[in-house]
Amino acid sequence: MTVQELHDIFLKGIRSGEFRGRLPSSAEMKRRYGTGHNTVHLAIDRLKMQGLVYGRQGKGVFVNEQALAGVKKGVVMVYFGLESNMNIPLYLKLLTLLKAELQKSGLTLEFVSDLSAGLKKYQAAIVFGANMMREEDLMTLKYAMSDRVLLINHKMPGMVSLSSDNACGGRLAAEELYRFGHRRIAVVTRFLDLPRNFFHERHQGFMDFAAEHPDMSVQEYHIPSEIASKSGICADIAGKILHEQPEITALFAFTDWYAFQLLQVLKRAGRTISAVGYDNSEFASLLDPPLTSVEEDAAELGHAVCRTVNDLIAGKKPVSREVKPHLIERQSVFSIQDIK
Repeated sequence: MTVQELHDIFLKGIRSGEFRGRLPSSAEMKRRYGTGHNTVHLAIDRLKMQGLVYGRQGKGVFVNEQALAGVKKGVVMVYFGLESNMNIPLYLKLLTLLKAELQKSGLTLEFVSDLSAGLKKYQAAIVFGANMMREEDLMTLKYAMSDRVLLINHKMPGMVSLSSDNACGGRLAAEELYRFGHRRIAVVTRFLDLPRNFFHERHQGFMDFAAEHPDMSVQEYHIPSEIASKSGICADIAGKILHEQPEITALFAFTDWYAFQLLQVLKRAGRTISAVGYDNSEFASLLDPPLTSVEEDAAELGHAVCRTVNDLIAGKKPVSREVKPHLIERQSVFSIQDIK
């Protein structure tokens, strides 16, 4: 029996009233349906993401009677502190998955740009880019929604957050370059002039690894927020690497787009170096050479957001957590012995 088949059996039993209160134990379910522990566990996890059941430590899994009564059905607000964040691929993937999963619980997403309108109709709020919000808007949200606000990729005291582990991502990039023998590395950052954003954690993860390896030297190039999208900024940095830092053999760029632009300029000048980007953008695999990149786990983050939103609406107190990214290895990182 597959996970989906068992999930559908549980779902039918919950809706029909066959299952009420505490669900049968895992051992009983395995015996009854002739399946393994992992299949039972994954099927129950799907029900939890839909908000139909919840677990109590040491007591078992229980049917969420409120969800069945339709109390939870309603609207979840999505708010972006910075309009341009709506185009970030990670967030688009996350929201697509989230919309589908929340619909199974009778919840819909509604994008909101003006917090001065009434917020009482929303069962919960998902906030992207909280660090870019005006203080008065943040206070309005906290006052109106109380403990039903979930921050994405941003942490604030007293509020629940779910984030991609950017410190881990920065470290993955450093480990990869170091593994291939690179010891003189350029790091091209962005937005470190803005407080309270995840790029600081990405930077810290890379620099922590460098601090643990005294033979590793890092040359940093910071791109401030006011010129982050300025044409030619990466060409200027590439020029400095060419003329001022001939010993650099590799670079880590905070976005795939930065990595691509830097490599283009260096390649035209006859300089070949290894590179790691971030985001695993769709074009990364199409480059020559294909770009090694850190990929954030949109699926896992989306499932975690769904579970947390359901918990917030149910009046529970979920904990903040971070989701580990993955390194997608391609041909843009090579041994230092292969540097031309």
